[in-house]
Amino acid sequence: MILAELEPYADEFEFEDFTFDIDNHFSKHIDKEVFVEGRNLTWRNLTGTKTFTLADVHQVWRELVPSNTDYSFVIEDTDKENVYQARCCHHDCPTGENFTITFKENEDEISCRN
Repeated sequence: MILAELEPYADEFEFEDFTFDIDNHFSKHIDKEVFVEGRNLTWRNLTGTKTFTLADVHQVWRELVPSNTDYSFVIEDTDKENVYQARCCHHDCPTGENFTITFKENEDEISCRN
């Protein structure tokens, strides 16, 4: 299921909808460690990983998109808890870079469920 989608050349209302969707779905992950695995990165089809702590919900996409070109971005839910799939298309990778985004659960959340 698509959680948030941003097309290139989005107007301010579409961007506002996108950021609202991001806020709505990812605010529960603030202060959690994020592990991202990327595939088909850049025109060289590289792979890589990145880890950061989510201080602002918009890091979910800003950490993954290029800052100097137009792009599209879509993030989807998966059947695994705290795991999401994202795709970013841009000039250097028109077929799309693929990301698996995993949020590490806090120890407190794990103990509350047991």
